Amino acid sequence: MSQMPNTPVKPPPYYVNQPAPTSSGAGRGCGCVIFGCGSILLLLIVLCGAGWYMTWYTAMPLKWFASSLESSGDVKVQGVSGTISSGFEVDEFQFRDGSNGRWSKLSDLKCKYGSTGGFFSSSGAAIEEISIGSGVIYGDFDLSTSNDISLLDITSPIEEMWSEIANEVQADITEFRVDMVRFSNIEFRDQSDNIQFRIDEVRFSGLKIIDNRLEDIGELSIVVDHLNLKTETSTVFADSQFSRRLVGQMETGFLGQVKKNIPFQIELGFSDDGQVLQIATWFDGKLEIARRTATDPVTTTVDDFSSADYLDLPEPSIIPQGIQLKFDASAGQRSSIISIEPEGSFRLGQTEFGKFTVANKAVADELRKNYRDRRIVRTERQFTATGTVDGQTVTALVSVTNKLTLLDVQLFTSPEMPINQLWARTAYGQDFDQLPEPARNMIDRLTRSQLQPVETDEAAEEEESEHEHSDGHAEREEQEDEGVSAEHSESGGGGR
Repeated sequence: MSQMPNTPVKPPPYYVNQPAPTSSGAGRGCGCVIFGCGSILLLLIVLCGAGWYMTWYTAMPLKWFASSLESSGDVKVQGVSGTISSGFEVDEFQFRDGSNGRWSKLSDLKCKYGSTGGFFSSSGAAIEEISIGSGVIYGDFDLSTSNDISLLDITSPIEEMWSEIANEVQADITEFRVDMVRFSNIEFRDQSDNIQFRIDEVRFSGLKIIDNRLEDIGELSIVVDHLNLKTETSTVFADSQFSRRLVGQMETGFLGQVKKNIPFQIELGFSDDGQVLQIATWFDGKLEIARRTATDPVTTTVDDFSSADYLDLPEPSIIPQGIQLKFDASAGQRSSIISIEPEGSFRLGQTEFGKFTVANKAVADELRKNYRDRRIVRTERQFTATGTVDGQTVTALVSVTNKLTLLDVQLFTSPEMPINQLWARTAYGQDFDQLPEPARNMIDRLTRSQLQPVETDEAAEEEESEHEHSDGHAEREEQEDEGVSAEHSESGGGGR
């Protein structure tokens, strides 16, 4: 028997737990992807952060906005600095009205603000400074007729501002303050470069609201062309949300027609429901308008007031002088006279008027009946008075206004007399055609708004119906506007 060769036997392949082959190229590719994604993400974060920083903490967006304004060709901006987050400054801002207009200029503009939780957060914010250092503004300014200026043009914006502040305190405001708002050395000129009006300084500071409570209403000072006004502390309305006194005067030369200083003092307060309380005195105390509590009417007292003592009037004879008057009016946007003392009086030139009566619908109907034109006679804040002219009784329908002359008048008589003749006989004791031309011109201007074409009965009834509808609407408005000062209405009336 032959023997097998002695050959070693190879074991079978062994694959269990054998490590898988690796590729160094594949590992490097995966790492590059991860690194690339991380780099892109980091770049996006950096870009967003840089964009956010440049938007809020650099002047770039402000300069971009200034450039976009300048692209119109009617605006020039120089020296823009600051940030959106904290405010900005502009060295010079110029603008004009159209390509042919003169360039107006404002210099040294500042708007600085801050907050306790971001400026746009309701939790707290502060206006640190808003100011204009100087300026010249060109425009078409007609400030030559003080007779049409309302007493409310002087004080109403201040009352409204404080009323708005007092009512907005109910909002969820942790803290809000106004450190300084100041405008100074601003001239208003016409297109011929003549100065029409000048602001020396308007300053408001110290407003503070903390935890939804009005801590301080702030202080105000105004010095403009022949007018000055400032606030003082007061305790007259100590129980109200706040109490302030406004003191000032319209000086000789104000708007070209004040010939004697007109001092005024206004005690201001606000009731818990936001209604304006006030005791206002004008014309050396000859006019007082008072509402001492929220349930009181507005009481107006006039003691021997003649507008001709204070104003340069071309024809004072056709404007009520020597006014003695006391009445109570409702509060509201459309206030009306509730009661009036009948013993009051005033003069129209040579004629004395008295026997005051509240003008109601019956009175208006009677006046309409006496005139063919069936004119619509409003009765809010109006009363009637009677006088005697050439042996005839003349009725005056008197509107209480807020103009410096206080009263507007329409005249009626029966039998009828031409309206210009009636005014001439009442004020001057002469026929209209015998008056000097200036007096005739003033009467023409005065009565132009009273003259209307004769209407048919159908047209008159339709207009009367519209009037009654508007009265009902006015009553609803008064209910909606309850709480607004009665002195915020500017009464109508056909006379001056």
